[in-house]
Amino acid sequence: MLLKKLGKYFKVSLVLCFATSPYLYAEETLVQAATVGKMEVVEQLIKSGADVNQSDEFGATAILRAAEHGKTEVVKRLLKAGADGNKATHNKNTALLAASYQGHTEIVKLLIGAGVIINNKDSYGQTALMRAAMGGHSDIVKLLLKSGATVNETDKLGDTALIIAAFYGRAEIVNILIAAKANVNIQNKDKVTALMLAAHKTYPEIVKKLVASGADMDKRDKQGMTALEMAERFKHDDMVKLLKSLKK
Repeated sequence: MLLKKLGKYFKVSLVLCFATSPYLYAEETLVQAATVGKMEVVEQLIKSGADVNQSDEFGATAILRAAEHGKTEVVKRLLKAGADGNKATHNKNTALLAASYQGHTEIVKLLIGAGVIINNKDSYGQTALMRAAMGGHSDIVKLLLKSGATVNETDKLGDTALIIAAFYGRAEIVNILIAAKANVNIQNKDKVTALMLAAHKTYPEIVKKLVASGADMDKRDKQGMTALEMAERFKHDDMVKLLKSLKK
């Protein structure tokens, strides 16, 4: 009797073992199947008429979950079925943002090829380029820039992709962004620059690259400190020596 009642909601209930599933509608089971990459189930649900753009309790669609978890074939099938790659969660996360942060290059290519919006922002104001820079995914950074990502876009804290890359010590990505005309002297809302962060976090190669690219060593943050003064305050002796040598 129980399976009979469930049957009117699920056409593939036995495949997904819904006795332990939190999902109660076919559209939601599509999100679940996409998340774990159950291609056969995804195919059955699409053919049975499941809404490919239905979202779960967090506002996440099947294509977003598949993109987040690196399920390339599922993403490809959902796009073919008309899934909206731009549909965002409650916190404005999208499939492109998720795939860019997680480093799923092939999925990023698929989404860009499908025409998703490159410069969409999440609730923190971060773009896919910022997410890729944070995650250290240089191939995706290059791909996004080639596809029209705005290199000097800022998030709600005033950080750019370059500032984020400098903070996380992503030297290769710093180089890529500078080559793409990233402004090395942008200050965030705390008046902090990429150079200040690289000096504070003691990333010598990034500091050298920023200074060679025109970073202003005399800029000051909200506390009135320069990159050199930060290094001195936190007793980063090697960085102090480096900055002094670069200032000559």
